[in-house]
Amino acid sequence: MLTGLNGASYWGDEAATVTAASRPLPGLLRMLTHVDAVHGTYYLLAWTQEHLAGDSAVALRLPSVAAAAAGAAATAAIGRRVRSARAGLLAGLIFAGLPAVSLWGQNARSYAMVMACAAVASLALLRFLDRPDNGRLALYAGAVAALGYLNLFALLLVPAHAVTTWSGDRGRFGRWAAGASAGALAVTPVAALGYLQRDQVAWLPGPGVDSLQDLLTTLLGGSVISAVLIAMLAGAGLRPTGSADGSGRTGWLCLPWIGMPPALLFAASIWIHAYAIHYVLFCLPAIAVLAGAGLASLPRPGQVIMAVLLLAATVPVQWSIRQPDGHGDDIRGGASLLAADARASDALIFWRGIWDPADGIPDWAYAYPYGFTRPRDIEQARTPAQADSLFGRGVSYRVLQRRLRGFQRVWVAEHADIPVPRWLTPGLRLTRTWQFDYIVLRLYIRIHIASTHCNSSATLRDIRVMRDAHAREYHCGLRHPGPGSPGDRIRGHRDPGA
Repeated sequence: MLTGLNGASYWGDEAATVTAASRPLPGLLRMLTHVDAVHGTYYLLAWTQEHLAGDSAVALRLPSVAAAAAGAAATAAIGRRVRSARAGLLAGLIFAGLPAVSLWGQNARSYAMVMACAAVASLALLRFLDRPDNGRLALYAGAVAALGYLNLFALLLVPAHAVTTWSGDRGRFGRWAAGASAGALAVTPVAALGYLQRDQVAWLPGPGVDSLQDLLTTLLGGSVISAVLIAMLAGAGLRPTGSADGSGRTGWLCLPWIGMPPALLFAASIWIHAYAIHYVLFCLPAIAVLAGAGLASLPRPGQVIMAVLLLAATVPVQWSIRQPDGHGDDIRGGASLLAADARASDALIFWRGIWDPADGIPDWAYAYPYGFTRPRDIEQARTPAQADSLFGRGVSYRVLQRRLRGFQRVWVAEHADIPVPRWLTPGLRLTRTWQFDYIVLRLYIRIHIASTHCNSSATLRDIRVMRDAHAREYHCGLRHPGPGSPGDRIRGHRDPGA
């Protein structure tokens, strides 16, 4: 898990963690009353980590590494309790080796902690069902509350636990319901704020068939081959073992845990925009428990063969998530380019497809300030800390155009390759475009048609020479991102309309 911890750049949501954790505590608390209250618990943990260990990517991601390790230990304990010591050990190893666990275990977000809490809550449920005393019930209620404070959607695990409890011992269902209700009610303040801030997720698209395919692939190892192997092992883990605590208990715990939360969230997304794949990652421990039980049921040669196949299927995915764009965005690549090629006299604009001052500056711009603060940000009116938000506030279009007139070189940054309209950059000519996964940087230079030192035809001739030189350079496949830039991670190209 620690290997390549700093390999991938921050992505957009991690950048939100950076900007939230970097402000003073009173400012963070004020921000949570306006935005991201559902992530407030994690932001407070990240704020503490940053002030204790620094603001490096390694420091901010270490808590997720620890949470993934705790999740593996809890998963192993579940496997041992429902099947055998060997099944538990294999379940913990499979959980730790899943690419999705590695991805989120190296993320400065809460989802590794959510997975760990889900495993701890399920382990607490099993312990309560074995011996229903008040201490074990209180531990379960506390785990449910922690689950909800880290992610409200993770409370969808509670209905799955209801099925497990009812199937295991209906006489204990009433006490379980009291403990689960106490844990869920403790999350009421966050739930209330989250409801008031529900417009934050209004942009999420409704899930479809592609979403279901992505979910299955992600939960089952990140590739088609690993998905087939893990599905085979999970099926083997459901076969009867002849013991009282064998496949029956394993199935009644894991199948509702795997199936109900995604199904409920998919159904809810018919009416509200609420589905994202990382909201249901807490199902991964259940998959690992089933796969571990299935692997333990094989003869020793079969275990070795299956383990080697599974390792071979997941290693390429593990390698890819540790690359600069392994988390989805290569913000660091864009920042490195600006740090090397941008001038202090340059201007910087962030383009989102529409111009709305309320949108402010995208949070990913604050992930690596050494690059995005080198050119002058001419659209910012208020910083995120001043606006008690993640994005701050931008200036009006009229103010932007007035500021633009004083700059000869203007950078436009965007998240996705969105065409930049001419009205955004009047009097400027696009000369270069760089793409770092979803991060796109464009460099515009002001065109002077006439000058006191040269006639207009000479100026235009120079422009054509410069343009043709760039065209030949990229037509030949050459890359010239600028001195000191990470050229082998950049896909540079000329804009066809330049």
